[in-house]
Amino acid sequence: MAALRYVLSGDFMSADEALKIGFVVAVVAPEDLLDRALAEARSLSQGSPMATRLVKELMYAGLDRTAEEHRLATRAALATCFASEDHREGVAAFLERRDPNFTGH
Repeated sequence: MAALRYVLSGDFMSADEALKIGFVVAVVAPEDLLDRALAEARSLSQGSPMATRLVKELMYAGLDRTAEEHRLATRAALATCFASEDHREGVAAFLERRDPNFTGH
C-alpha cells in the first residue's frame, strides 16, 4: 500500500523507502553507481537470451491482457523455454558444474 500512496500522491520517495518497498534493488553512493549498474547488467546478461526476451514480452504485453490471457501466454512461454536448447544447456551446465553457454535457441 505504501507504493500506491506515492504513485497516487506524487510525493517524493527517499532512497531508503524505495528500497524498503521494492522499487529499487539497491541504494548505492553516486560514485559507485556506474560500477553497480554494470555489475547488475553483467549478471542479468548471463541468463538465456531467449528466456529474457520472453519475460520482457510477457511483461509489456501483460499490461493489455486479462489475467486469463496473461496466464495462457505465460504457460506458452514456459513451454517454449522448457523445450529449448537453452534449457537443455542450462541443465547440463548445472549438472556438470560449469557456466552455461546459452545461444538464445
